[in-house]
Amino acid sequence: MIKVYYAYTSLLENIDLSILRRKLASGVLLKLDRLKKESDRSLQLLSWYLLSYVLTDNGSDQTIDQVRFTPEGRPFFPDARIDARPDSGFDFNISHSGNCTAIIYSADCRVGIDIESIAEINFSDFESVFTPEIIGKIYSSNEPLISFYSYWTLLESALKADGAGLPLISAHIPEIQEDCVVINTKKWYYRHLGINPAISCCIASDKAIDEIVCREVKLS
Repeated sequence: MIKVYYAYTSLLENIDLSILRRKLASGVLLKLDRLKKESDRSLQLLSWYLLSYVLTDNGSDQTIDQVRFTPEGRPFFPDARIDARPDSGFDFNISHSGNCTAIIYSADCRVGIDIESIAEINFSDFESVFTPEIIGKIYSSNEPLISFYSYWTLLESALKADGAGLPLISAHIPEIQEDCVVINTKKWYYRHLGINPAISCCIASDKAIDEIVCREVKLS
């Protein structure tokens, strides 16, 4: 099963941020305090709050101060990696855009997620990351902007699940198929989620996606 949790920065109005900050690792706090924009700090704090919520909701004994990052920037828990502990580990991924943060969680497969607030953009700036076939589909679509973000989040979610990130594209453009993205011969299955009409959201997994639980986290 795959679980997707999402929340908006308005949630922070009902949270004691001093308690949340005390749970964060010193390195995370340092990076957080270096952010110049209040909106960026809010999104980061929301991401950490939501991750803490996800861990509790799934009965994990991991805490957010134990998060580490790969050289490519992918977050993970050293003692709970699904590839090292298939019977008790889990995988997760985080994305945020605008005023929204989303987290994907699974104890069964490796996962990735990407969300993007839909805004006007110059497609030509991104032509190098898609095949000519996909570029043609975007430009010929009845809604090119929606089509672009659909393919962009699809690609990003697969790259984030893989862990290589966008630098990989400079060497090899992933092949987008009907139900999966092929990255260096490995298939990443994807599914678009309609969490908000103003946000494009896509998830990816190294296994075919069957059961998904998706919900917004609110405080009553």
